[in-house]
Amino acid sequence: MNEYTYFFGRLYGNILKIFFFILLFGVFSLYTTYTEWIISILLVPIFAFVVKFWLYKTTRYSDKQFVLSLIVGGIIIRVISIYCFSELLTFYNDIPFLSHKDDYLYNASAERISQRWHEYSEFKLYKDIYLGIGPYSGYPNISAMFMYIFGSHWWVPRVAQSVFSVITTTLMYGIARTYTDRTKARLVGIIATCSPLLITFSSLQLKDTFLLFFCILTLFSMAKILHRGFRIKYLVLLLAALPPIMFFRPASLFPLIIGPAIYSLLKSHKRFTAIIITLLVAYFAQYTWVYISNSEFFMMNEEFIESQADHMMNSDMSQSSARLANTSLVQLAGAPVYIIMSFFLPCPLLATLVGAETINYTAFSLVFHTALMPFMIGGAWWIVKKRKEDSFKTPFLILIVFILFKIGQSFSLMTLFSPRQSLMSLTLAILFIPCIPFDKISQKVQNRVLFLALVVTFIYNFVRLYSHGQLF
Repeated sequence: MNEYTYFFGRLYGNILKIFFFILLFGVFSLYTTYTEWIISILLVPIFAFVVKFWLYKTTRYSDKQFVLSLIVGGIIIRVISIYCFSELLTFYNDIPFLSHKDDYLYNASAERISQRWHEYSEFKLYKDIYLGIGPYSGYPNISAMFMYIFGSHWWVPRVAQSVFSVITTTLMYGIARTYTDRTKARLVGIIATCSPLLITFSSLQLKDTFLLFFCILTLFSMAKILHRGFRIKYLVLLLAALPPIMFFRPASLFPLIIGPAIYSLLKSHKRFTAIIITLLVAYFAQYTWVYISNSEFFMMNEEFIESQADHMMNSDMSQSSARLANTSLVQLAGAPVYIIMSFFLPCPLLATLVGAETINYTAFSLVFHTALMPFMIGGAWWIVKKRKEDSFKTPFLILIVFILFKIGQSFSLMTLFSPRQSLMSLTLAILFIPCIPFDKISQKVQNRVLFLALVVTFIYNFVRLYSHGQLF
């Protein structure tokens, strides 16, 4: 049997099993209302078919033609998605935003910054504008830049995100080309381009798409350095990609800095020197963060701090209508379990929660990811097995960075279950897929992995629905 025929056959089979599970869960939770996840019954198989069709259609394309097809096709898909999400959100919320919080405030800040740039004819950072400065100011300011050039409308930053999202998928193709053959690398590029998760976040006015771009660009530079040796252009690219991350989500820097240090420690024959270098890198990262965080333009404004404190105090996992009054003990006692099970997280929320702030916009996106999970975990296992081979240098580095992201998330129960906070690790998992010959993963192993993923999904949905009083 052809390796790719086997892959797509198993993918379709996994999708059918997940839908059967969703059906059973719906029978079990009779009082649960379903809305957005129903879209997955149509869209997820379509995405799987598009991936298969695209792969076979572009087999004879040159690399340049293939990359062009990713860019054009990816942008078209994402622009259509922007329109669909804006209509859906307007229907549910009366505004084309998820709520009057994150994305709405990002847009308002970007409009104010852009307006001042036009008014005073100078580019500068503004302390008196919400998120105008500070560690999360990157997205409002980069959105303002696009609004300054193309006009102050919420469509502008979303279309810009779509372009950067597609560039991210081409970078993933470039990373995969450093350790696998052309066909499997193209499969990675197509899966990323068609990923409902990446499409969803590139269609919403949130910082995660730009953050993902800079993180993947960092790994692309590292992969090229590992594959081709130190070259000035890749070093410059690496140094250009890292600093912006501080202004989107500073915590994302640590896996990207510490990861290569750990990699060198594990791969180096001079272990003592590698340990010293690792400790120096860790110390330098911590010192740099302390220094920058105390600088004038990196201080978070009071409005942001107050809004985050209010969000934590009113989290639906700890208060609201939830019956689980305090999750601190759960987080502490369950940390080791979360680290192990984090490979299966986040998982789709299959129901609409009563009193939810916004639509369940990631429901069907994670169904596609869950269907691919047996190949992702199989790829990770194969990387560990083949880590000493030269052809697995890049995948081994990616796996280390992936694990560091997961460990970081395991310290916070909310971020571990959040698709937004997990977008980087979810995307990195796609790069594991080509690392193992598809027919080397037995059907029994795949079924066990999928079964564990569905068990985690069931537990998560049960707890969420029970805590909101929607089961009993």
